[in-house]
Amino acid sequence: MITTRKATFDDLDEMLIVEKASIKGNHYLEGVHKEFFTDPVGEMIVAEDDGVICGIGKITFQYNGDAWLETLRVHPDHQNKGVGKAIWKRYMEVAAMRHPQFIRMYTGTGNKTSRHIAELNNVDRAFMYSECSDDTDHALEVRGWEPVTFEQVKDKIPEIRNAWGNYACYNRTFYSLDVPFVKAMCEEGKMFTDGENIVSVGARFLPERGYNLGFMLGDYEKCIKFALWHAHKNNAPKLAVMHRTVDKKVRAITEKLGFEYLPSNLLMMEGDFE
Repeated sequence: MITTRKATFDDLDEMLIVEKASIKGNHYLEGVHKEFFTDPVGEMIVAEDDGVICGIGKITFQYNGDAWLETLRVHPDHQNKGVGKAIWKRYMEVAAMRHPQFIRMYTGTGNKTSRHIAELNNVDRAFMYSECSDDTDHALEVRGWEPVTFEQVKDKIPEIRNAWGNYACYNRTFYSLDVPFVKAMCEEGKMFTDGENIVSVGARFLPERGYNLGFMLGDYEKCIKFALWHAHKNNAPKLAVMHRTVDKKVRAITEKLGFEYLPSNLLMMEGDFE
């Protein structure tokens, strides 16, 4: 029988076994478990099959209250038993306590199971993104950029959305590019300007693995070069950029600068919470 509950620190070892068995790379639970377990509004979830932890998942509420679903893993020995559906059911139960306007997640374009379960739960709008990254050890020093305050940038938000799109991404976590998010990026020291151009750069978690360029406005090449330098001087070994696949301008500039793209794209999926 499959059951779900809120995870505790005592579950961590078994949860790490599930993560390592279910995916080949991008293991990060061990590095973020303290943040996930102590989240005051979200929930770290475990699924059990007759008392054995066989699946995990996390629901996070973002700056504007939207729900983000992440870290869904099912141990291979327990797949096709309804574990993923059980975790989704708990996602919806936790979400119902806070009534977010939207629910979002990401998945690979080839992960039909993940997309199918999402669509069953009315998370059915899909947006395709491409991800690239570059090492920062060759970054050249860039001067003239300073942190920007929310007052300086708030009137630019419609222009940023029009140019970059409706979403920004850190550590494969998609956020609505809106007032609460931009304000938070300014307050967290992740927004910079050289007086003409604006770029958001930093990490949601695990900055020691790399930084992310969340969004930019203006001269993209200047923005990316600064982001590379900023990441390098903060000891982040890589800079990742996630952008709309249809945005050929961004791709042309990142490829020119030596960024390497993943061989396949990613889907950010979204649904209205009902």
